[in-house]
Amino acid sequence: MAVADERVIAHPVEHAGLTTNLLLFGGPALLIATQTWHGATLFDDLHWSRLVALSALAVAGMLTLAAPAYLAEVIAAAIVVALAAFEERRPTGDAPGKPAPSGRPHI
Repeated sequence: MAVADERVIAHPVEHAGLTTNLLLFGGPALLIATQTWHGATLFDDLHWSRLVALSALAVAGMLTLAAPAYLAEVIAAAIVVALAAFEERRPTGDAPGKPAPSGRPHI
């Protein structure tokens, strides 16, 4: 995201374009996707909010190709902040604390 920030700071009113949008929306999407996969496979805990955020990042990334770079960055940041705020409000008892069984004996 830092590279995308540098590009937006250098040229805030130019069209975001494919490269900038891949950096702005692809970086957070990659992080959220790997965290979602990790939680789903190891803890058997699939967050629907992360799937919604991934979808929102993909759609917003395509819709803001011709938008000014600063607007694309604001939208990407708003999606990530909304996800963080939603997950912060998630009840603590909702997430299982133990990993899913792997079939290996415990030592």
